[in-house]
Amino acid sequence: MTTANWDSFEIDGEEIEVVTSFTFLGSKVEKEGRCDKEIKRRVAIGKAAMIGLEKLWRDKQVSINTEKKIVRTLIFPMVLYGCETWTMTKKMEKKINACEM
Repeated sequence: MTTANWDSFEIDGEEIEVVTSFTFLGSKVEKEGRCDKEIKRRVAIGKAAMIGLEKLWRDKQVSINTEKKIVRTLIFPMVLYGCETWTMTKKMEKKINACEM
């Protein structure tokens, strides 16, 4: 059964709207099952977090090892949240690898 041409359907007398995408537990789920937009959104969240920590990155008192630990514990989990459910293409894999660099 597919909802390709449906605008809505009914379950137990309640009308359910068919949408193209929605956010569930912090991850964007799309009707087609693609993850391009979710991966781009996650990378943008990671970039925003890095920019938010700009003052920390410029601080000469913070060692490189501490900065690495901060990235591993704060930034990577934001970017990779929900990645177990992503359907990856080579293009998206390259985008995530570039984000790690």
